[in-house]
Amino acid sequence: MAWEETQFGDYPFSSTGGLVTGTGRGFSLEDASRPTYSASAGLSTMVHELAHQWFGDSVSVHHWADVWLNEGFATYMEHRWTETHGGPATSRWLREAYDSNAAGSSFWDLVVADPGPRHLFDWPVYERGGMTLAALRNRIGDRAFGDVLRRWTAERRYGHGTTDAFESLAESVSGEDLTSFFDAWVHEPERPADIPENGL
Repeated sequence: MAWEETQFGDYPFSSTGGLVTGTGRGFSLEDASRPTYSASAGLSTMVHELAHQWFGDSVSVHHWADVWLNEGFATYMEHRWTETHGGPATSRWLREAYDSNAAGSSFWDLVVADPGPRHLFDWPVYERGGMTLAALRNRIGDRAFGDVLRRWTAERRYGHGTTDAFESLAESVSGEDLTSFFDAWVHEPERPADIPENGL
């Protein structure tokens, strides 16, 4: 939790904890201030669910279509934790994930910014959402990316967020036109071109 505060700013609730269930079900849930974990949950799951305290609980999505703002951030933070604790960089994870899903793969078929009610929690929402953030960091740089995260969680605390609002904030902080970047990563149902403008 202390590490995540260095990434996002102050923890948004007055206390924290967790609940481990004995049901045998293999899922965890980001309940505000008290995430629920399966008995088999590991460290990456804890990082994921705790990231939801900021992305999903404090800043909620305005519409379910924007769910990548919850799951993409939490997935990205699993890899960011690894990067800052002796593991491979998020840029390496991004490259490996990109290369392992060739053009034409069904992995790229979903429009991440509006997956539809049957696909809200499909794997590409999580993985491509996280990849979008790793690519954004590559595109605008560490400092601007960190500013985007902290401003998003501070300015929208206990409120809502949308994909359009996040894109606008990223453009405002970076001073760049990121329309084609976000089109490639979350609005188009195809593999982003392997170019620096897409953070690759």
